[in-house]
Amino acid sequence: MKRENARRDDVCLGTSCCGETLLDDDQYLMEVKIPGAVPLWLAVGLACGMGFIPYAAVFTAILCLVMVVLHYTNFTKPKASHIQLTVTVPENLNYQGLFDDVLDQYTDS
Repeated sequence: MKRENARRDDVCLGTSCCGETLLDDDQYLMEVKIPGAVPLWLAVGLACGMGFIPYAAVFTAILCLVMVVLHYTNFTKPKASHIQLTVTVPENLNYQGLFDDVLDQYTDS
């Protein structure tokens, strides 16, 4: 396993890996790549994992309160019972019947 090292002198990229180890043998470096925002469950999990359990508990309580308020205000309900689907297909594509099986399965006409 590759270990992360740090060095403050002889920082030339051509030299071999040396320097002081940043993490102990029982510690690991984790990188989370998320497009957009960090999911709320991940923020709570990271706070717990780093030992900030009281902060994580308060954050979780606030999130639960927000979710309950959103539920009872019907914030997540669709505004309309019917939604119009528009499919744009290039003119040179022979699409006769191409979407019929999918549209029959997932839509009402």
